Amino acid sequence: GNSSQWYINVSWTPSNTQLGPHIFCYAAVDRLQRMSTSQCLVLSVGTVDIYASVINCSSNNGHGPCGQICNQLPKTVYCTCEPGFTLLEDHLHCLGIPRDLKLTATQSSIEANWNPALIDELAIANITYKLTCSSNYDLMKDVGTSTTATMVNLTSFTNYSCCVRAYSVQSQSQACGTIQTLEDAPSDPPRYIHIAPFGSSSVTIHWYPPLQPNGMIIGSNIYVNYSNGTNHSIKLTGGNYISYLLGNMQPAQEVGVQISSFTNGGEGPRSILYEGRTNCARGTYYSRSLKRCTSQCGCGEGQV
Repeated sequence: GNSSQWYINVSWTPSNTQLGPHIFCYAAVDRLQRMSTSQCLVLSVGTVDIYASVINCSSNNGHGPCGQICNQLPKTVYCTCEPGFTLLEDHLHCLGIPRDLKLTATQSSIEANWNPALIDELAIANITYKLTCSSNYDLMKDVGTSTTATMVNLTSFTNYSCCVRAYSVQSQSQACGTIQTLEDAPSDPPRYIHIAPFGSSSVTIHWYPPLQPNGMIIGSNIYVNYSNGTNHSIKLTGGNYISYLLGNMQPAQEVGVQISSFTNGGEGPRSILYEGRTNCARGTYYSRSLKRCTSQCGCGEGQV
């Protein structure tokens, strides 16, 4: 320098954990410990020099400029990656995410297909993959270098979040998606079935939906067996049915009923047989021994 200007060189070697902007301030101090007004500047670690922009570690037209540029720079300079890329442990290359992830589902499985992840937009053979799918718990499957995988033994009509993770040089990236397994037939029959007389020509049937519907209940089937040997079935469409009035019956006519529910995935199992009967007409009584209605109240014969 000269009598009015002096220069001091300050060197600093940042570590990898010190990437980003840093503020440096300086001031002059004379022999009487009097200090001048301080001046400050901002230095950014991770650039070609303190004034240049951060090096973009994505590739350009199939080439890997991050590795080419960073190899020519001081070791105190680090590359960064564009969004969607992960910087590898060597700080010279970027790992992309698995591309074009496609998920397809059945009632009990999810298949994942994807195109390989790239390093600096170049296909690298040593990238390995893992598929994870989670709902109430996590499932993981190592697939090596394959770009397809299938999760099996899943629960039907359930939302799953699935991710494909790519691994290379102790670094990883991932692509994710959500999918719902398809509907299946109910695993069990309707519950709490009850048959009650409704006058002398009808009975009411009440029930609750299956405990494991495996989808949206869209209807029920009622299988009717009359005491005279005839039978038929009734199909109810619509998921809101929990009761049905069975009419056109005779006084004191006995009937057996089984019920099943169905979804878009199919019909579930039938319930066990539940039995009931209509009431007798007014002024008559049911005789258990005769199994019919009579006009006399012979209570000793078990009439009601």
